[in-house]
Amino acid sequence: MNAKSVPVGDNKVEELQRKIKLVLNVEEQVSKRLRYIENLRAFFVDPLNHAVIISSYDKLLQTLRQLFNDRASNIRLQTSLLVGFLGAVIRQNISKFCTWLFSNLETSKKEKKLLFLSTLKEFLQEGHNTGVLRSHVPIILTNVCTFLESIDNFELLVPTIEIIQFISSNYPQYFTPHFKDIIDFLVGWRLDPSLPEPVSIVISNSFDGFHSFWVTNKDFSLDLLSKFITDMFHLADKEKKQMISKGSTGKPVIPPELYCFLSCFEEIVKGIGGEFITPTFEGGNNLIIRLLLCFKTVHESFHDPKWAYYVNRTMLDFATLFGEHFAQFYVKALDVLTSQLVTLLPTPILRKILNVHYKLLVHENSRLTLGAVTRLLSADFLDLRLHPDPEITALVLQMFKTLVGAECQDDAIQQAVSNFFYIINLT
Repeated sequence: MNAKSVPVGDNKVEELQRKIKLVLNVEEQVSKRLRYIENLRAFFVDPLNHAVIISSYDKLLQTLRQLFNDRASNIRLQTSLLVGFLGAVIRQNISKFCTWLFSNLETSKKEKKLLFLSTLKEFLQEGHNTGVLRSHVPIILTNVCTFLESIDNFELLVPTIEIIQFISSNYPQYFTPHFKDIIDFLVGWRLDPSLPEPVSIVISNSFDGFHSFWVTNKDFSLDLLSKFITDMFHLADKEKKQMISKGSTGKPVIPPELYCFLSCFEEIVKGIGGEFITPTFEGGNNLIIRLLLCFKTVHESFHDPKWAYYVNRTMLDFATLFGEHFAQFYVKALDVLTSQLVTLLPTPILRKILNVHYKLLVHENSRLTLGAVTRLLSADFLDLRLHPDPEITALVLQMFKTLVGAECQDDAIQQAVSNFFYIINLT
């Protein structure tokens, strides 16, 4: 048979085989093999080639999978993306592709799992762009949740969260039924003190992106945050009792899990947003009051300077988030400060804490209450004007000046400030 009489289908088969052979050639330069992968992608796009791709689909997937073991990392990664692209382009075989993909994701070792997660991300992106994904999202998300439950290595967590975020953003109606279960797993990881910071940041960012789901599941959100506070009290009390039972005379050490609980609490509240303490989110303000009490109780038990600064910074974050609504918590925030001033804080930490409270005072300048002013003019705070560190005395002076220039019109407050400065002038 001469070349002119060869059926078109056979030509396509030969072309596909030739392109794959070029990619498989490990003796070839990596740069050239990467171009061959791009040529394969172009071949997959052309609808005229889909018949031959479908006829050899299973074999094609297995052949491309071999490249997941290639010695060149660029080849491994680009092949994983190519496979994801292939899965989305051949619409007739999407269900088959998903079965193949999740089977490999389940049974592979960590390095291969990371590649198959890249495949899944590319498949989702391309499938979303071409509009072929929607009807398959429920089963895909179910499989992703199953995989999330099985993760025992934080390196797999980041790409999995990125996949979850993609689905939640583009297909919220399918994500909603899985929201609570997914949060349970993500919170479990977030509360691990050994988790690397970059991974913690990814989880934190995902919480921020779940705004509508936190609000829709208000009772779940409130219950979760309430449990955090209860667990923080319990952890602090447990650590203190253990120190006493051991007869230790040293200073008790704050469990690292406490910082994780506090960070997670703040991240979720930020995800909910300023409406957390408005009537539309009834119960949020009570949780903030409980949290401020927890701040004070933990400090009184441990006298830890790091904790002292950490909680003050958190209060400033809440003031920024809640805006004018933070006024209802300002007196409680100053109670936390007062409890810290009666302990000997290192000068660098005290500087940071006073700087935070100066910013809080500026924030609350037009909403000051008599209770807040009374606390700011307490003896513990007053004594700071005699501190040996010039930066601290300068901060205290700046706060006094801010009080004098406060915008509030309450006569009792103005009288309190006047009395205070009268006493100062006498001493």
